Amino acid sequence: MSRSLSQQGSLRVPPESAIYAVNTPSLTPPANPQNGQVWLSSRWQDSYIPAGAAQHNHIVQPAGGWEGAWVQEPQVWYNTATSQFCMIYTGGVASEYLGLMTCPGTSDPMVLGNWTRSGPNPVIGNTYGGWAGSAQHSGVLVENGTIYVYFCDPATGALHVATAATSAPSVFTHVGIVFTPPAGTIAPSANPHVMNVAGTYTMFFEVRDSTGNRWQLGRATSATPTGTFTSVSYPMPGLEINPGKSCFSNIFIVKEGPLYVAWLHCTWGQFQTTMYLPSAVYRATSTDLNTWTLTDGQMPLIRLDHQFEVDQVADVCLVTGPTGINYAFWSACDNVFSTGHIMGAVVAPRPMQWDGAKWKPLVSATPAGPNLLIPFHGANQLGSTLTTTTANGTAVAVGIGFGTVTLPDASSLTASAALRVKTDTAGKVMVKVSILDQFSTVKASSSFAVDDMPVNTYRSFAPPTIQSNMTSGRTYSVKVEVTNYAATATTTVEASDGSQLVLTGTPARL
Repeated sequence: MSRSLSQQGSLRVPPESAIYAVNTPSLTPPANPQNGQVWLSSRWQDSYIPAGAAQHNHIVQPAGGWEGAWVQEPQVWYNTATSQFCMIYTGGVASEYLGLMTCPGTSDPMVLGNWTRSGPNPVIGNTYGGWAGSAQHSGVLVENGTIYVYFCDPATGALHVATAATSAPSVFTHVGIVFTPPAGTIAPSANPHVMNVAGTYTMFFEVRDSTGNRWQLGRATSATPTGTFTSVSYPMPGLEINPGKSCFSNIFIVKEGPLYVAWLHCTWGQFQTTMYLPSAVYRATSTDLNTWTLTDGQMPLIRLDHQFEVDQVADVCLVTGPTGINYAFWSACDNVFSTGHIMGAVVAPRPMQWDGAKWKPLVSATPAGPNLLIPFHGANQLGSTLTTTTANGTAVAVGIGFGTVTLPDASSLTASAALRVKTDTAGKVMVKVSILDQFSTVKASSSFAVDDMPVNTYRSFAPPTIQSNMTSGRTYSVKVEVTNYAATATTTVEASDGSQLVLTGTPARL
């Protein structure tokens, strides 16, 4: 039955501003939304970090000493007892310990200079906090005036816990072992995340499976926060980007209504070059904490954008500040040169639009997505002097090349090298850098020669940076060769410690 014109004229149409105006961010969607209405959601399941290096704030850099050149794995919370942001982090390379940094609640935690170390020493490990050994890969639970820091003992692979009062967040006491890796896994266990779920403490841990040697996540429970935690399930399904080939690690979970929302890092899907690298941050949801679904079309929320994010963004931690602003903190790593920094970003609320049945994100506000500004950035460096023998006029490889580099699509590769070489025979010496395709065909090369190479004297070789625009294929290699044109039949060539090759690959489609 059709309406008359007079009946149609009586229909109430909301003003356009009521449909499309984006108001103050909120966790709760509007009641009885109109078709096309926009809501600015601050829920962790919707919010995102805009792509680009400018959105990634460098907030902690390594300070040497016990930290060496690597800080990572931030565990951040707002400590109401002292009105400050607190961060437990891992520092060091050969021996790792846990440190504490603080930022006043009235200051911006996204500013490098606003974070202060609790002192010159770690707070857990190396005899501090009642623990003599190394301590690494931590997780933090704050409950009822107590800080519980769960950490890995690399000597045994077990997880321990130490506690402190929220009023004195740098004074820890070691309690004991809370979790031992389950059967069928490879120690150590690491990066625990502990939640109180209706009075039962649930620990999410990561450990490598014994069949594929991949980092995977599992779940264990305990009646108390100090354990012992017993394994419930391992590995948790639904979190692997490349099933059977990749890793997923260091989960951080927030409960929003009936839904559990997790941010975690995984090997970066189609950009994967090894089982472990590179890694990016993804989002997943679950209703039972055991079976998970990756969201956002399996697009990363945080990708390699900043100069310190060479081959890993990892170990994400989420926190809401005292003014209601949401923040994310994470590790930025260079695993070739063993350096690590800690990054942070303000998590942007996301405009959601009602389509008549459900809330959907607006296209203009998507997560970082699959486009990788630097999908491969690697560096190989000689750790000791390389000695090799070559015949007159015959090229010999120097061990800083890249045997196989796999990229997602047609790509542009750039290579640059720095080499120090000496020979035991005077004459002409040439250094050559070549990029080869999957058929071992040289696509681009660069060389630099010295015609009057002296005997047993190091000379520096710096071939110009070379670039090759690949039109097809996705698997490449790079080699560095030395040729000595001395008159004698053979000559010994030495490349010195510190010689290096840097390779960068960028997809042709960006």
